[in-house]
Amino acid sequence: MCQLCNMQTDPRWTARHERSKFCREGKERIVQTNAAIANQRALEVGFTAYGEDLERVEVFKYLGRLMTMDDTDTQAIRGNLTKARKAWKMISRLLRSENMKPRVCGMFFKAVVQAVLLYGSETWVLTDSALRCLEGFFYRAACSMARKNRPKKNEQTGEWTHPDKKELFEEVGLYTLKEYIEKRR
Repeated sequence: MCQLCNMQTDPRWTARHERSKFCREGKERIVQTNAAIANQRALEVGFTAYGEDLERVEVFKYLGRLMTMDDTDTQAIRGNLTKARKAWKMISRLLRSENMKPRVCGMFFKAVVQAVLLYGSETWVLTDSALRCLEGFFYRAACSMARKNRPKKNEQTGEWTHPDKKELFEEVGLYTLKEYIEKRR
């Protein structure tokens, strides 16, 4: 049995299984289940102030940031991502209509959209899935700013070829999302 995901495995293939995506996802499910159990136990505890029971809420906003009762940053990340998508939708229209150069688009993106996207990221505990979601938005935005390094569809096979991320980010004047998050910390 795998010690990480509790899945029945052949002992000969344990090392290979532990490196697999399936095992990582199983481990993440176990973590989520344990968090849900802990949250359920926490719900059973009541708090009072001056003899009155305090209302329990799952999510509340504190200094513009969403705080959750399970103490994860998922809600805050989702909220920032939604706001950043809206900001990018408005700004990208303007940049396209003015036919701006990719580097100028990148400067606008950093100044407006990235500031919204990464607000509060200094304190985030990023899960792999949350980071992939943020990086996906970041990559798609960079692709829409680029002129040379854009995804291309092969008309005969229907397959898409994606540009090298390093070349893409260089064209639009951006670094990777991880680098921006690390700079903020």
